Amino acid sequence: MAMAGSLLGRDIRSILVFKQRNIGDVLLSTPAIHALRIAWPQARIAVAVNSGTEAMIEGNPDIDRVIVFDRSARDAGGAGRWREEGRFLGEIRAWRPDLAVQLTEGDRGAILAFLSGARFRAGLVPGRRGLWGKEKLFTHLSPLPSLYRHAVLRDLDVIGAAGIPPADPGLRFFFTEEDRSRASALLSGVGVPDGVPYAVVQPGSRWKFKCWTDAGNAGLLAHLARRHRVAGARAHDFDDQPLVEDHPFVDAAVGIERLVSEQTEVRGGVGLRDVDAARAHRFAQRRRQILGADMRLLQAG
Repeated sequence: MAMAGSLLGRDIRSILVFKQRNIGDVLLSTPAIHALRIAWPQARIAVAVNSGTEAMIEGNPDIDRVIVFDRSARDAGGAGRWREEGRFLGEIRAWRPDLAVQLTEGDRGAILAFLSGARFRAGLVPGRRGLWGKEKLFTHLSPLPSLYRHAVLRDLDVIGAAGIPPADPGLRFFFTEEDRSRASALLSGVGVPDGVPYAVVQPGSRWKFKCWTDAGNAGLLAHLARRHRVAGARAHDFDDQPLVEDHPFVDAAVGIERLVSEQTEVRGGVGLRDVDAARAHRFAQRRRQILGADMRLLQAG
């Protein structure tokens, strides 16, 4: 296992953090990024993420730049994928990092950290088979965590392997006044005026195994309707399939106009930041409950 000693006190002027996973994973990496900012207040910090997840770190004062890999090019394959890989690697190398922090354990991530040109490279001991010897591509390695160790702590372990003290494990998600104004307009547009408490229900997820049945969601909504006034926007999943729509239990027993969900992005032009800002907008005074099938709804809320 490579280990070059603590990096604290070293002249680190440029840092690149890789977190090419899903929305919630990117948000969960923010405490580790904050710890790097505390360790090197004057350094430039860039974060490399997959397209569709960058909204989780927009406006984060710990981050100077976000480098985005277009997942659609990867999924399409062929020459387009290799052009995108080349463009992505070019942006990584142009950042000229002194320290590369790879927060995932895949082969591709290890290779990208090495090809970044960083003098120091922190990563995670591989927990599964893959490229032989890829651990040698790092100068600092965190031991393989237990299966049940929280993702925030796993990411903090990686930078801890380089001698960086952990920061506050609280997630860091930031809103602008524009976010808040748009959220207020969004809520008013679906029948939730200022000052009215509301519940957020997210019945859908990109990962279908997380989703409850229509009947289960209808029962949940019926319970909420009996106890609270619920308003919002009709919910759709990531494939634009309506959720709990036209279910007789919803129409007859619940009596609510619409549902509030992150998935309104599909039909109403509502982005992830709009939904997160809507939840944050006067949340302490207005939100009664938040219920969802996916962790990100709870992480940012």
